[in-house]
Amino acid sequence: MEGTWLYHLQEASRLNPGLLDNYNWRTHQARDVLTALVWPDFRLAPGRTGRDGFTNTIQDIEMKSGGNGLRSGFLWDKQNDPVRRESTLASDAFTFSWFSRGDVTMQGMLIAHDNGSVENIRNLLRTAQEKRIQVWNRNVARGRRGGWDSVTLKLREILARDGLIYGLYHQGEYREMVSENIRTVLAIA
Repeated sequence: MEGTWLYHLQEASRLNPGLLDNYNWRTHQARDVLTALVWPDFRLAPGRTGRDGFTNTIQDIEMKSGGNGLRSGFLWDKQNDPVRRESTLASDAFTFSWFSRGDVTMQGMLIAHDNGSVENIRNLLRTAQEKRIQVWNRNVARGRRGGWDSVTLKLREILARDGLIYGLYHQGEYREMVSENIRTVLAIA
């Protein structure tokens, strides 16, 4: 039966990558919410690289998930590569799903698809990339390994700027809200 975990397990067994590979089960839960409540035409992109999902009108949706509840960090790796940095900033929309440690059920999802919220994410990522590259270059200049090549954003950072419109899936409901109201709903100071 479509929508049950058994159905998803069967479907995922035919996937490449598999359901357990790189938290792919999280992506499938996010897909279910997105197709049911946000974008009925949402599709997951095949493969492990490039865009994660798309719709008829949004070509590149980047999907992130974290396993530390509302404190989750959402990670972009390989940011020492200029091509990878550019592709990170090229997404047309972003989703951020959070889970609790030891729990396989999604607690919530933040969706950035409004121009202002997407640009906010890009600006945050650009700033994080610049900081990371400064550290990388400093380490290399000192004869050390470049170090950690990833950047991370947290919900608190994403929602810090007032007046931006995001979609919020929380407690089984989806609503479009401004960032300051989402901080109140999620009790993020």
